[in-house]
Amino acid sequence: MYESIRENDLPDEKDFHILKDEIIRLTGKAAIENKVSNSEFRRVAVYIEEDGRTIVLITNNMEWEAATIAELYKRRWLIQWFVIKLFKLSGNFAIVPQFRDDLFIFISVGIDCEPFNKCI
Repeated sequence: MYESIRENDLPDEKDFHILKDEIIRLTGKAAIENKVSNSEFRRVAVYIEEDGRTIVLITNNMEWEAATIAELYKRRWLIQWFVIKLFKLSGNFAIVPQFRDDLFIFISVGIDCEPFNKCI
């Protein structure tokens, strides 16, 4: 559960897959118990054309463009899918968590550079 604080402007000429970009405050019981109910978060609704579905991303990143946030999540999911598939095929599940964590740390280092589309 959440309340909308304000909506961010959507790009006019590009990124038509971004359906909504807003600043929210979480209002549910879990938010109150975890003491984040006074914090602001960003809610980005994205249309995934390949699947014909809409996903909603919640982040504390208030600076990047919504399309950049969507692309970051898309790339993370692709990598996670690849790693899981790789180790399911190999049958070696014992090293999956360590390899996955190392891979995500490696990727996270790359996403901090500017501009984002030159990082990866």
